[in-house]
Amino acid sequence: MTNNKNKIKNGGHRKPSNNISNTNIDNLHNINININNKGNFINIGTHNVRGFNLETKQAEFFEEYTNLNLDIIGFTETKLTEKQSGYTQTNNKKYKSWWTGYPDKTRTGGVELAIKRGLNKHVANVIKKMGRLISLDLYFKGGAKTRIINLYVNCNEQEKNERNKLIDELKILIREAEHKNLNLIVMGDLNADAEKFDNMYKINTKGKYKIIETLRNKGLYDTQAISNIGELEPTWKKNEITSRRIDYIWVSENIVQELIITKVHTNEMLRTDHNLLIMTMETKKIYGNKSRADERRKKITRTIYNYKEMNEEKWKNFREKLNNNTDLLRFNREYRIDDKNQKWTNRV
Repeated sequence: MTNNKNKIKNGGHRKPSNNISNTNIDNLHNINININNKGNFINIGTHNVRGFNLETKQAEFFEEYTNLNLDIIGFTETKLTEKQSGYTQTNNKKYKSWWTGYPDKTRTGGVELAIKRGLNKHVANVIKKMGRLISLDLYFKGGAKTRIINLYVNCNEQEKNERNKLIDELKILIREAEHKNLNLIVMGDLNADAEKFDNMYKINTKGKYKIIETLRNKGLYDTQAISNIGELEPTWKKNEITSRRIDYIWVSENIVQELIITKVHTNEMLRTDHNLLIMTMETKKIYGNKSRADERRKKITRTIYNYKEMNEEKWKNFREKLNNNTDLLRFNREYRIDDKNQKWTNRV
């Protein structure tokens, strides 16, 4: 038999992409990200809520997400039917949400994507499959396009045919995203522990671990695995003995460089046995060149200097004018060498 560790894993294994700085990866566990920092970062979470029928529970969870400044949240195991999904959180003033579930009453299934108001106007396409998968595309005027897929994979082996069909639907959406050159984020409760899978001694992957191999073969990256060092924190806890990492956020190669960190957030007051998983990314490739798009819309112009037309006399005039302006701004007095240390001390 062949050790499964020796098989090639294109994206999701602990090894980051070759073009990611090893120094940056090694230092990520020391980073204390302020996820309330707006503008430069986007915060995306996935959470198995283990039932979302009660309005009081919905309010508690959304209050937590608001306090954490989450921009996008993927819910799994809502246990809401398709009909119930139609009137869930319709009056939420901070998040716009899309839901799906099984047609009939059930004790499982149900997924959702919620997006912060304002950001929701960029949603271009919503796809729902089998009451366990929901996908939406974000389009920005700057040119960036991102597909976000949230899914809840069947755990029961008696539902293996439905699970395989769900994975096939996922593959179709991933292939379509690749064809359209979309950024890709896949998240949710996969009901499969990647570390346990890596310790298995099997050549062929069947059953619940097929989803892990599928995502890796598609070249996606397990963001918690590549942005943390040492033993990874579990996302699900059954008791003091049994816990697993079964909730994930995966990203495509074209945005993995934007990843800051993915961490587990614990709040024992929330009524679920799963912890919230939060990924923080830079927004450049998610939002695209939004500033240039805004400039065109607002008809803002730029001054571009033609340095080729400069000569010695023009540079001399430029230096003189620059010196005069700095004198007016008190730069020389502000940063005199003899009192420089005192100036900086006053600013600390």
